[in-house]
Amino acid sequence: MSSLNDQLSKLGLRVRNWDRGDKIFALDIVGDSFFIQEGEGNQVHIQASDKKLGQAVLMVHELPREFELTIPKNAVGPRDRVIKELKYNRVLIARTTPDETRHILVGRDERGHPFATQLRGPSISVKQAHESLKPEAIQGQRVGGKGKNYKKRGKKTGIKRQGEWFFTPVDQNTQRILNTQYWVNLIEKKVPIEPFHDGSSARAVGGKVRQRRGNPHTADEVLVYTGGKERVVYVRGAVRHAEHDTLKFNHWVKVDRNREVVGSSAISWID
Repeated sequence: MSSLNDQLSKLGLRVRNWDRGDKIFALDIVGDSFFIQEGEGNQVHIQASDKKLGQAVLMVHELPREFELTIPKNAVGPRDRVIKELKYNRVLIARTTPDETRHILVGRDERGHPFATQLRGPSISVKQAHESLKPEAIQGQRVGGKGKNYKKRGKKTGIKRQGEWFFTPVDQNTQRILNTQYWVNLIEKKVPIEPFHDGSSARAVGGKVRQRRGNPHTADEVLVYTGGKERVVYVRGAVRHAEHDTLKFNHWVKVDRNREVVGSSAISWID
C-alpha cells in the first residue's frame, strides 16, 4: 500500500490500490471503497485533512497523457475521441489528462458514504474546501444539516443541503409570484432536479424525465422560472435521494448546485 493510501486509511477511509495498466492518476469509488492509482511521474499528496470528519484535500499534478476509458455513451465530452462503441450504450474513448494542478476533496459524508469532488482551487483546510463548494451567493452563511458535518455555531439561515444541491429560502414576494396560476400550471411533479437545473429536461419515451447517470435527487414539485435572461429552479415538498436524509419544504426554495468541477480526467464517481 502506498504512503498516500496509508494516510487516507488513517482517516478511517477504505482505500485499495488500483492498477489500470497505464501511468495516469486515477480515482474511483466502488461500494464503500476508494480505488486509487497514483501513476508514474505524478505529484500526489494530501494538502489538508480532518480526522474527525474523515476527509482530506488531495493535490494532484500530472503530465498530459492520452489514456483509454469506458464510459456511458451520453457522457462523451467534446474533447473525447470515441474509439469504438460497446454494448449497453457504452463507448471506449481516448481522453487526455490535463496539464494542470487539481485539488480533490475526498472522504465520507454525514451518513458514512464515500465521496470525491474536485475543487476549483487549493484549500488549506477541509473547512475551507467546504466553503469553496458553496454557491457564491451563500458563501459565509451557515448551512443546516444532520450528522457530524453539521455546524451548530453561526446565525441560522434556513439554507439546507442534500449532496451537491443547496436549497435557499426565498422572500414572500417571490412566493406570491410562483403561486400565481400561470406558474402553477408549469409545475413538474415527482421528477429529478438535475435535468431541470441543467436545462436538459427533455422527456424520454413514456413521458418520464431522466437524468444522465447516478441516483436522482427527486422533488415532489419542481418549477423553472424564466424571466428575461433569468432562469431559476425552485422546489417544494419533499426532496429525496437514496443515500441522503429526505428534506421537506412547505414553501418554494431556490435550488443551486455546488461549485465542484465535473468531467475531469480519470476521476470517476457517481452519487
